[in-house]
Amino acid sequence: MVKPLDYILTPGEAQQLTHFIAARGHQPTLLKSLSSEPTEHDEVPFKTDDDYALARVLPAVSRRTLRIFAFVFAATSVTENALTIALKRRWPTFKPASAMRLALFVASYSAVYRLSLRYLLVALPKLVARRYPRMRGASVSRDSERRTTKRSLYSRGMLRLLSSPYLPPALAGLLAGPTILLDASGQRRITVVLYALTRSIQAAYDGMIQSEWLPATLRERRLLWGGHILFALCNAQLLHAFVFHPDCFPKAYSDFILGHSKVYIPSKPAFLPPAASWPTPRETVNTIAKIASDKKPYPAFDSPLLHPEAGKSMLPADGRFDTVKPILDMLAHPGHTRLVSAILHPAEPSGWETFKAHMSAELPPSLRFMSILSGLGMLLRYKKVLRDPENAVYSFVTSTLGGSIFLSGAIGSAWASIDLFGKYLSPRTLPKERWYLQGFLAGLFVLFQRNRATDLAIYTARLSIQSAWQIAVKRRRVKPIPNGEAIYFALSTALLMALFEVKPKSIRSGLIQSLLTQIIGPSKAASKPQPEETEEGESDEGSQ
Repeated sequence: MVKPLDYILTPGEAQQLTHFIAARGHQPTLLKSLSSEPTEHDEVPFKTDDDYALARVLPAVSRRTLRIFAFVFAATSVTENALTIALKRRWPTFKPASAMRLALFVASYSAVYRLSLRYLLVALPKLVARRYPRMRGASVSRDSERRTTKRSLYSRGMLRLLSSPYLPPALAGLLAGPTILLDASGQRRITVVLYALTRSIQAAYDGMIQSEWLPATLRERRLLWGGHILFALCNAQLLHAFVFHPDCFPKAYSDFILGHSKVYIPSKPAFLPPAASWPTPRETVNTIAKIASDKKPYPAFDSPLLHPEAGKSMLPADGRFDTVKPILDMLAHPGHTRLVSAILHPAEPSGWETFKAHMSAELPPSLRFMSILSGLGMLLRYKKVLRDPENAVYSFVTSTLGGSIFLSGAIGSAWASIDLFGKYLSPRTLPKERWYLQGFLAGLFVLFQRNRATDLAIYTARLSIQSAWQIAVKRRRVKPIPNGEAIYFALSTALLMALFEVKPKSIRSGLIQSLLTQIIGPSKAASKPQPEETEEGESDEGSQ
């Protein structure tokens, strides 16, 4: 019989607590009456059909849900307060509402998924056996399919669908998906949805590779369809949004780009008084967007020093470009022939020399930034570092150098390509669309990060998807659905849970597997004993 304390502690844990209290000289009579007697199967529920009874399932699910809630609440509270101290340099005010809503969402997802899966694993085979009484078990063999040739195509399709091992976890993921609405609406909810979406697509792609459902050329993960090309494509969309739709671009990412573009975004000279006007970096980029969107894009530049009479009419009379006028009046070199170049690097007319100056100026801070990231990665993998310190040092050096070249080169080449296309393309040739190509070429610097290309591609894909959606809403090309992210989250987790339960090797990330194991329990395929020949075949297939 299930006791009230079983919903919080296992019988074994309750017995340990009883012994602890008794050792202190107290009589835990009430505790004994509220807990069940421990058995050797307390931690291994759901082994038979009888174990799927509600009275058997609820205590185990309740215990796991409460522990997930406590862990997520504590971890989120500590993380939010630590970030506030590190970024804002002040002691934070404890506000548990945000952490509590996230913990409630994760715990509710775990409970709904576990209960739904336990029910479906029993209900679906019974439904198949009742609808197709000649079947044995829940699997569909080729012989049984041949014996149903007289049935309609619809019946055979339903037979295969109901007997598929992917169906129960997929339906459970769909049912648990709307629990994301328990979290507060905002960027965090969107980030969770996009993360689940991209990870489910990646797992599906890896699963098709393992099952050899894709052509051999795609299974080899060649350069043209790997993480490199995906990163370059997403970077193309992001660069276009950064210039022409700053309100649909992540602000933190925008500040990072502008902060590492000091050679291309001229700062205010020291000799100017504080009251003198000077454009901010964002205003400079906005002016470039106006120049590219003008009826006469990318006009020529006539230096006021060489042509005083032309300088008066160098900018339009309506004043839409007057924001950058201080740059042109004080710093523009007479050798410039294009207005955009005079705005971006006014003191140096050569685009190649400016790019080299950018690399020499940005490589040192990029090296420091990447060394910190690589060092943190080594700390998280300290056991592996201790086992093979020589290889760890080599990986640290190559990762730091490759990452610094990637950061500096991607940002610098995006700006330098403005001069490149301005030299070889006419002003009216793809004035705004050329920024997609500029972003694509700049994204190819991810080749210096070959080991991280896939992770970087998935990260930029999340940013690109959100940015593209916001632009589509802004242009009224799509109509947003209130709380529509719950639909995408439910579909994404349905696919992800189906792959995790049936084919866990398709999820290559150890972190994702660990998180799913803690939230929804171990994978059924991983915990299911299999014949020795089958395991060898699967390992050979996975190694290929």
